[in-house]
Amino acid sequence: MGSAGVAVERPPRTDRRAFLILALLAAVTVIITLVARHVVFPAFSWNRDEPVYLWQANGLRIGQFAPTDGGAPSFFHPWLSAAQDGRLFSQYTPGWALALLAGQLVASADLTLVLASVLAVLGTYALARELTRDTTLALVAAALMVASPILVIQGSVYLSYMFTLGMGLFFVTALISGTRRPSAWKVLVAGFLLGCIFITRPFDAVLWGVAAYAFVVVEQWRAKRELGLATLLLVIGFLPLGIATLVYNQRVTGSFTTFPITVADPLDQFGFGLRRIMPGFGRDHYGVYQALRSSAKHLFYMPFFLFGAYLGAIAALYALWKIRGQRAALALVFLAAVFPLGYVFFWGTQVSAATTNLSGPIYYVPLYAVASVLIATAILMVWRRRRNRGIVLVLVLAVATLPLGINRILVNKRISDSQIPWKQSADTIKGRALVFVQGSYLMFVSPFSTNGPKLDDRILYAIDRGPANIDFIRSRPGRTVYAQTTSLLPDELLPQAYPRTPRVSLTRLHLAQTTRLVLDARITAPAAGDTIIASLTTDAITAHRTLTTHARAGAVYETRWTVDASSTRDLGTIRVGAGFGRDAASARVRDVQRESIPYRRSGAVLVLLMPPRMELSVKYGKKHEYRVVTRLRHLQVTPTLEAPPR
Repeated sequence: MGSAGVAVERPPRTDRRAFLILALLAAVTVIITLVARHVVFPAFSWNRDEPVYLWQANGLRIGQFAPTDGGAPSFFHPWLSAAQDGRLFSQYTPGWALALLAGQLVASADLTLVLASVLAVLGTYALARELTRDTTLALVAAALMVASPILVIQGSVYLSYMFTLGMGLFFVTALISGTRRPSAWKVLVAGFLLGCIFITRPFDAVLWGVAAYAFVVVEQWRAKRELGLATLLLVIGFLPLGIATLVYNQRVTGSFTTFPITVADPLDQFGFGLRRIMPGFGRDHYGVYQALRSSAKHLFYMPFFLFGAYLGAIAALYALWKIRGQRAALALVFLAAVFPLGYVFFWGTQVSAATTNLSGPIYYVPLYAVASVLIATAILMVWRRRRNRGIVLVLVLAVATLPLGINRILVNKRISDSQIPWKQSADTIKGRALVFVQGSYLMFVSPFSTNGPKLDDRILYAIDRGPANIDFIRSRPGRTVYAQTTSLLPDELLPQAYPRTPRVSLTRLHLAQTTRLVLDARITAPAAGDTIIASLTTDAITAHRTLTTHARAGAVYETRWTVDASSTRDLGTIRVGAGFGRDAASARVRDVQRESIPYRRSGAVLVLLMPPRMELSVKYGKKHEYRVVTRLRHLQVTPTLEAPPR
């Protein structure tokens, strides 16, 4: 980069001062990561991949690539996992889970987070130093990586992006260094690091490999023999973990070339068309328009998490322009371009675009290292000409970082704080228990609804399947049964800048048997003049009764329903509801309030899951949904059970 006034072409050397500065940056990185992990994210981030990775690591701890589903996959199915042939396995290859497990075996998984963040910082230094031959610039680039808010947001959560970044930076550094000054062991190490990425994030390995190898080919195209040898060594270094990844695929999916993510949901794949994240969720169309719009959103929010924010992005582009034509610029351009271009073809870009303003463009994390090198280049260009202006530039960029950076950190803290009730919910449970949780998958609504790989935990979590819970409870005797519920609707639990803190409740459940169930309903009129209609549904019948067409406000109206085996199917839910409206038609549109009792019919006997669940119809957006509550203001149902014959 000598032509830009930033450095001269000379072999890099490490002096004691540089080593001490690097050690200091590493120490600061450790502190930032640990503090953020426990202060900013006391109860996980909004990203439910975190508990999934930890669940995967727990399985690997006992040598289980695919733990048992306990014979009940519909109850024990974790989020972002596949249920197949009596086994459960994560949709992710095992690299990151193995890294988390290594940290757990030494101390805790926090150690792995620290390692990942330090690798990203040191990798930024190593790449900058190899490309520019400028130790000072490399140190500044590493310092800017430390100062970027993305390190706080992504370095302190149990996600693989920062770990992959560190591996990728050292891979590129080793490959370029090993081909510039031919070194077989460096190229072998580069291949091994690429294998580490492949077993962690296979597609990222492809992108890192394409960018780095393309640059090496351009730089070394005249030395065809040496390039061919380096290619062979790169492949040899890659093969152990590359083969291990394919063997893992075969073990869990039954095919070397079938990755777990496509087994979890065949629609979750690359390319355009109908896509879906997991069975049971809606399908989305992912086309060119959606791809470009999502990519543009990622690029727009990227500076939120960059040192200098938008001014930092401008400084990076200015530096890139000034060093255009130099080899270092070409390498940085390849790295900066390959990830946005590659991820255009993955519909996860559309999914992550919904939260990129909260926690950064997760698929573009490698761009932060590139930007740090370029911003460091811009700073030193100014500094070496006029030191005072260099100081001013650093101060301006630092000040520009604070508003957006602090704001994003606080947003993530609020989200994590709002999840503390899930973390504390089961603290009062004594003895062996079975807890039914809301949502289609474990760890989806509550990130703490995690089971061990043997499904023998003291507190065992299961997905609430309504009436099917009855047979499931019978199959696992000796446990106290609870329902874990929140009054918030699913859409209200989605990540947002100002999240609502859910009120998480535990209700003790029990099974009861009866030949005849009597349900006395007391309905209090909420307003004068309303028509009040009571309803009963049992999956076999639906009945309505008009209690009044002109209610008096506060007046109580009563009715009694009787349910026996003849009015039910084999499995279903008994619901008693109350509807209110200005006329009978509007009052019958929906039950404004209702109580629900799951049942199982066994001959003439009804097995009930008690007590009833109370639900309130609320309008959220354009649709009505039922919110679970602990008390209904206008409906009270008293069940009376006739004892079955002995």
